[in-house]
Amino acid sequence: MRLIGYLLSIVLILTGCATFTNRNEAFLEGKQLIAQGQLDAGLKKLEQAAYEEPASKEIRAVLFREREAIINKTLFEADKLLASNNLDAAEMKYRRVLEIKSNEERARDGLDALNLSRYQSATINRAKKCWIEMM
Repeated sequence: MRLIGYLLSIVLILTGCATFTNRNEAFLEGKQLIAQGQLDAGLKKLEQAAYEEPASKEIRAVLFREREAIINKTLFEADKLLASNNLDAAEMKYRRVLEIKSNEERARDGLDALNLSRYQSATINRAKKCWIEMM
């Protein structure tokens, strides 16, 4: 009789634990998409899951963590492109970050640096053109 009580307790505990794992379909799909490298689609699914279950701390925590990871990755790529003077591609990356998080200062700073670089290049090109014309 005691054995049955123990087994029943174990079954109830395991059943209780199983209910704590998130079964939100959008959440699971979002995590899977991100793991497969489909960052934008995965982030949209996580946002959908957060909308569907606004009280879920797990969903909010994963959404925050993944959003920040995607932002950091995209900013790193944008900074590398800026450093290699690939300004158009860098601008696309910085603007993508601002689509994800509109108040991201690092993306705004990157765009400012990019615009300064474009301005300096244009100024140098005008100076070269004037110099050539003067010769």
